[in-house]
Amino acid sequence: MEKRYRFLDYYAVAASLGVLISLFSFLSSEPRPIYAALAAALAATAIVALFEWTCGYVKIFVVDDEEVVAVCLGRRRRVASRAEVQRLLLEKFPLYSRLSFIGRGKAGHVEAPGYVAEKLARDVSAWWDVDVDEALRPIPFLPPLESRP
Repeated sequence: MEKRYRFLDYYAVAASLGVLISLFSFLSSEPRPIYAALAAALAATAIVALFEWTCGYVKIFVVDDEEVVAVCLGRRRRVASRAEVQRLLLEKFPLYSRLSFIGRGKAGHVEAPGYVAEKLARDVSAWWDVDVDEALRPIPFLPPLESRP
Protein backbone atom coordinates (compact mmCIF):
# COMPACT_ATOMS: atom_id res chain seq x y z
CA MET A 1 0.00 0.00 0.00
CA GLU A 2 1.31 3.46 -0.89
CA LYS A 3 0.04 6.90 0.03
CA ARG A 4 1.18 10.38 -1.06
CA TYR A 5 1.09 13.47 1.13
CA ARG A 6 1.29 16.71 -0.86
CA PHE A 7 1.03 20.17 0.69
CA LEU A 8 2.05 23.77 0.13
CA ASP A 9 5.19 25.02 1.92
CA TYR A 10 3.80 28.07 3.71
CA TYR A 11 7.20 29.39 4.79
CA ALA A 12 8.53 29.47 1.23
CA VAL A 13 5.43 31.20 -0.09
CA ALA A 14 5.62 33.81 2.70
CA ALA A 15 9.33 34.39 2.05
CA SER A 16 8.70 34.87 -1.68
CA LEU A 17 5.89 37.31 -1.00
CA GLY A 18 8.22 39.18 1.37
CA VAL A 19 10.84 39.43 -1.37
CA LEU A 20 8.27 40.77 -3.83
CA ILE A 21 6.90 43.30 -1.33
CA SER A 22 10.38 44.55 -0.47
CA LEU A 23 11.19 44.82 -4.19
CA PHE A 24 8.04 46.85 -4.80
CA SER A 25 8.75 49.20 -1.89
CA PHE A 26 12.37 49.62 -3.01
CA LEU A 27 11.33 50.42 -6.56
CA SER A 28 8.76 52.96 -5.43
CA SER A 29 11.26 54.77 -3.19
CA GLU A 30 14.21 54.79 -5.63
CA PRO A 31 13.00 55.33 -9.20
CA ARG A 32 16.48 55.24 -10.79
CA PRO A 33 16.84 52.60 -13.54
CA ILE A 34 20.03 51.04 -12.12
CA TYR A 35 18.32 50.45 -8.77
CA ALA A 36 15.31 48.94 -10.48
CA ALA A 37 17.50 46.57 -12.50
CA LEU A 38 19.50 45.59 -9.41
CA ALA A 39 16.37 45.01 -7.33
CA ALA A 40 14.74 42.95 -10.08
CA ALA A 41 17.86 40.78 -10.46
CA LEU A 42 18.11 40.22 -6.70
CA ALA A 43 14.40 39.39 -6.41
CA ALA A 44 14.55 36.92 -9.32
CA THR A 45 17.62 35.25 -7.81
CA ALA A 46 15.99 35.01 -4.39
CA ILE A 47 12.76 33.54 -5.77
CA VAL A 48 14.61 30.98 -7.94
CA ALA A 49 16.78 29.98 -4.96
CA LEU A 50 13.71 29.61 -2.73
CA PHE A 51 11.94 27.60 -5.45
CA GLU A 52 14.89 25.19 -5.71
CA TRP A 53 15.51 25.03 -1.96
CA THR A 54 11.86 24.33 -1.13
CA CYS A 55 11.19 21.80 -3.89
CA GLY A 56 8.95 24.05 -5.92
CA TYR A 57 6.90 25.35 -2.97
CA VAL A 58 5.17 21.96 -2.72
CA LYS A 59 6.38 19.22 -0.40
CA ILE A 60 5.62 15.62 -1.30
CA PHE A 61 6.11 12.60 0.95
CA VAL A 62 5.40 9.04 -0.14
CA VAL A 63 4.72 6.38 2.50
CA ASP A 64 4.61 2.70 1.67
CA ASP A 65 5.00 -0.55 3.60
CA GLU A 66 8.79 -0.25 3.90
CA GLU A 67 9.88 3.41 3.85
CA VAL A 68 9.02 7.11 3.86
CA VAL A 69 10.43 9.02 0.89
CA ALA A 70 10.60 12.77 0.23
CA VAL A 71 10.21 13.72 -3.44
CA CYS A 72 11.91 16.98 -4.42
CA LEU A 73 11.74 18.13 -8.06
CA GLY A 74 11.90 14.55 -9.31
CA ARG A 75 14.62 13.38 -6.90
CA ARG A 76 13.72 10.88 -4.18
CA ARG A 77 15.33 10.97 -0.73
CA ARG A 78 14.66 8.29 1.89
CA VAL A 79 13.53 9.82 5.19
CA ALA A 80 13.04 6.63 7.19
CA SER A 81 12.93 2.88 6.77
CA ARG A 82 10.55 0.56 8.60
CA ALA A 83 13.40 -1.69 9.75
CA GLU A 84 15.14 1.22 11.51
CA VAL A 85 12.16 2.99 13.14
CA GLN A 86 11.30 2.03 16.72
CA ARG A 87 9.02 4.93 17.66
CA LEU A 88 7.67 8.23 16.36
CA LEU A 89 7.81 11.63 18.07
CA LEU A 90 5.24 14.24 17.02
CA GLU A 91 6.27 17.72 18.17
CA LYS A 92 3.52 20.32 17.82
CA PHE A 93 4.63 23.92 17.30
CA PRO A 94 2.26 26.90 16.79
CA LEU A 95 2.33 26.85 12.97
CA TYR A 96 4.16 23.69 11.92
CA SER A 97 4.68 20.28 13.46
CA ARG A 98 7.67 17.96 13.25
CA LEU A 99 7.38 14.18 13.00
CA SER A 100 10.66 12.50 13.98
CA PHE A 101 11.42 8.87 13.17
CA ILE A 102 13.47 7.53 16.10
CA GLY A 103 15.34 4.24 16.06
CA ARG A 104 18.59 2.71 14.97
CA GLY A 105 20.81 4.81 12.76
CA LYS A 106 20.14 8.38 11.73
CA ALA A 107 16.72 9.67 12.71
CA GLY A 108 14.83 11.38 9.92
CA HIS A 109 12.08 13.93 10.33
CA VAL A 110 9.24 15.54 8.43
CA GLU A 111 8.17 19.16 9.00
CA ALA A 112 4.63 19.90 7.89
CA PRO A 113 1.48 21.74 8.90
CA GLY A 114 -0.05 20.23 12.03
CA TYR A 115 -2.91 18.39 10.33
CA VAL A 116 -0.56 16.79 7.78
CA ALA A 117 1.99 15.69 10.40
CA GLU A 118 -0.75 14.21 12.61
CA LYS A 119 -2.28 12.28 9.71
CA LEU A 120 1.16 11.04 8.63
CA ALA A 121 1.95 9.97 12.22
CA ARG A 122 -1.35 8.07 12.56
CA ASP A 123 -0.89 6.30 9.22
CA VAL A 124 2.76 5.33 9.77
CA SER A 125 1.98 4.19 13.31
CA ALA A 126 -0.84 1.94 12.09
CA TRP A 127 1.01 0.55 9.06
CA TRP A 128 4.37 -0.04 10.75
CA ASP A 129 3.02 -0.93 14.22
CA VAL A 130 5.10 1.64 16.15
CA ASP A 131 4.11 3.96 19.00
CA VAL A 132 3.63 7.71 18.63
CA ASP A 133 4.72 10.08 21.42
CA GLU A 134 3.30 13.60 21.27
CA ALA A 135 4.96 16.72 22.68
CA LEU A 136 3.57 20.25 22.71
CA ARG A 137 6.20 22.91 22.02
CA PRO A 138 4.49 26.32 22.33
CA ILE A 139 7.79 28.15 21.80
CA PRO A 140 10.28 26.25 19.58
CA PHE A 141 13.55 27.26 21.28
CA LEU A 142 12.51 26.34 24.85
CA PRO A 143 13.19 22.86 26.23
CA PRO A 144 10.27 20.44 26.53
CA LEU A 145 7.64 21.35 29.11
CA GLU A 146 8.29 18.19 31.13
CA SER A 147 11.98 18.98 31.74
CA ARG A 148 11.62 22.58 32.96
CA PRO A 149 11.61 23.12 36.76
